[in-house]
Amino acid sequence: MIGPSGNSTILFTLVIAETGAGKQHGFDCIRVLLRAMGIEHCYAAGGLASVQSIEETIEGIKDKTEPNPNALVVIDEIGGWLARILSKGQSGNVNEIPSHLQTLWGLSVEGAWMGTKKLGKEMQSWFSVAFAIIGFSTEKMFFKALKDKLLSSGFVNRMLLFNVGRGAPERVDPKYGWNECPRWLVHAMRRVTSLDAAPFHGPMKLTIPAKDGSVVVLKDFHRVDWGPGVKEACRAYEKEIRAMPSVDDRELWIRTHDIALRLATVVAVYRCSPVVELEDWEWAVALARHSTEQLKRGVNKHMLEELEDADLADQIRDYFHDREGSMIPIGKVSKQFERKGNVKKVNDVIWHVVRTGDIIQLSDEEVVERIGVRAGRPTTYFTWNGKRNRHVED
Repeated sequence: MIGPSGNSTILFTLVIAETGAGKQHGFDCIRVLLRAMGIEHCYAAGGLASVQSIEETIEGIKDKTEPNPNALVVIDEIGGWLARILSKGQSGNVNEIPSHLQTLWGLSVEGAWMGTKKLGKEMQSWFSVAFAIIGFSTEKMFFKALKDKLLSSGFVNRMLLFNVGRGAPERVDPKYGWNECPRWLVHAMRRVTSLDAAPFHGPMKLTIPAKDGSVVVLKDFHRVDWGPGVKEACRAYEKEIRAMPSVDDRELWIRTHDIALRLATVVAVYRCSPVVELEDWEWAVALARHSTEQLKRGVNKHMLEELEDADLADQIRDYFHDREGSMIPIGKVSKQFERKGNVKKVNDVIWHVVRTGDIIQLSDEEVVERIGVRAGRPTTYFTWNGKRNRHVED
């Protein structure tokens, strides 16, 4: 299927949750859902160890495995996987895996993909390649595995991130087992996935000229068009992102528009609509925006240059969290952690935690409201970014 701007629907999905939140349940259900859709063969691998493994998945191995251009790779503990493939001790072209995945994410639906030439390898063009990823990880493991080059190159901002936190506070009895699927849902998904598969080695669209000079389309993709007002809203959102003054912000947000359009296309297709409606677009933008906000927060929170600074930041968070509702002056925090380094270092980490949004700086008006006008040099106060009260720590 092709979206209204010629876009694909390929997604790199990342599910982040705390240990014990139930990541394994989502991991288990993927194969069952694919089976219900009649496309279980798309479950291609549980990880990627090399660039060659990507190409062998798409092309197959002669006399051993069938080609699988429409593949889904499911990666458990994707943070650990990233740390392994990006480590300096890796041999071969393992470090190039992210760049190859970026190429596949951005590949046009009607374009062709070709693998790496090797001695004796017969080269072929592959059409309609759809290589998707879903990964699971804890927040700290994932973000601490990131490298600056993954941000600047655009690998990370291609991900649709769901941060589910700690999961449900208590166990509930399921209505049916994880390896079961409601009959109505199976029929609904089969209705969408029963379309003819695209050919591997030729374009999907097949035309023939007519006598009157027009063209008869014999075979084509399932194409979704724009609904009223959607194209204008889409272009306006893209313009808004490209106008961001900060280069760092643009690097994180630049793919949000593309992810939203892919999501909106998926929603339209699965409700059997010929167009992306404004409601589809607005829902998709909200989800993609939330994903990028979570990504930005995680990057700001975890990606400190020094590991010891990252540990100090976590200790400062715990300090404020344990004193939720308190108004604490910067001098007291610095004194509390002075054994961790000089005052400048501690203060730098405090302001880093402020930028992550975990603690907030109180305005002069809030300070006056809480403690009244005080003589002398003004003091900067912080509080945990949760429910606040009027208790003050002197």
